[in-house]
Amino acid sequence: VGYGYRSAAWAEQPRVAELDAVSGGRPVALASGDGHNGWLNTAALQLIGETAREGAFAEEEWFAAYRRIEAITAETEDPEEGLRVALDEAAAKGVVGIVDFEFGSAWRAWPERISSGNPPLRVRAATYADGLEGVAAAGLRTGDRLVPECDLVTMGPLKVISDGSLGTLTAWCHQPYGPAHRHGSANLDLAGLTALMTRAREIGLEAAIHAIGDAAFAQTLDAFEGAGQRGRVEHAQLVEIGELPHMAALGLTASVQPWHLIDDRDATDQLWGDRSERVFAFRALADAGIPLVLGSDAPVAPLDPWAAMAAAVHRSGDARGPWHPEQSLTVAEALAASTDGRTTTAPGMPADLVLVDRNPHEAAGMPGPEAAAYLRAVGVEATFVAGLRTH
Repeated sequence: VGYGYRSAAWAEQPRVAELDAVSGGRPVALASGDGHNGWLNTAALQLIGETAREGAFAEEEWFAAYRRIEAITAETEDPEEGLRVALDEAAAKGVVGIVDFEFGSAWRAWPERISSGNPPLRVRAATYADGLEGVAAAGLRTGDRLVPECDLVTMGPLKVISDGSLGTLTAWCHQPYGPAHRHGSANLDLAGLTALMTRAREIGLEAAIHAIGDAAFAQTLDAFEGAGQRGRVEHAQLVEIGELPHMAALGLTASVQPWHLIDDRDATDQLWGDRSERVFAFRALADAGIPLVLGSDAPVAPLDPWAAMAAAVHRSGDARGPWHPEQSLTVAEALAASTDGRTTTAPGMPADLVLVDRNPHEAAGMPGPEAAAYLRAVGVEATFVAGLRTH
């Protein structure tokens, strides 16, 4: 099992025969760097019960195949051991809370994870559409505790992946792009998305809607309005600037992952070069009065808030200059968007504290490259969640 290829800018897309030629009959399953595409050889296809095919999986077809791969690997590897390592690494970076969009019933799994000796962590555990009625049957609403007498683990939103990704040429856009000159595709139409979000609102769940392309972004806003829903637009990668007042009026939050602009910079210039000024438009979102929260989208990008802040401030991960610097955030804005709105300590506030080896705000007076390097180099001396030391 491998991970990380990015085929958006390849002259030809992945083919099973090419993987067969170098794998010697051993089952090989590769996940793309953005998680929206899977490339399997013939032996792996047979192992998960799939029929022969020429190319890679994408979107829902890949997500279903991925679950079967997970079931097979779980027979020899304990996923919970990997979780413990990930929790320790997150605490070492100063992470005190996450929103978990794990496939399956994450909201059922986290109570046991927290009670079984793992380091404490604040978790908002989401559900997908296939688990919506289970959440309804349990009588859970967004914000409800999943463990009695413990506010660490709460019910999160309904997550919907409304379109694909740039990396797999499936992001749904108004204008065509890519070698085939296509628009990408929506995973649901407006009626279907609105109905799903309406059902979530009826049972007390907010919504978190993945929208990468500008057509998906516009439809997502219409669905929020039609459903009378609250929540977040996840990614908001390619936006229509004229739609931002609409988003602000709906009271929605933009949940963005700055490291994606590092990963997607070259592919964007190649495939969306005529619209790249509207990609990861953090400044435009903030200036429109839309609340921003910075995240990682781990494991698609590193679970490292300092690297994310550096990307938001400088918009470059290498020696090149900043990419569309007019869309940069200030250091103060990036830090505030990384702390769930809590930027001070006061009596009565949750004792979620991070002790660092330098003052992040000092980066504000530095040129962009130095500010980014300073933020990436922040060292975490100690992390506390609800007063308990996790690092």
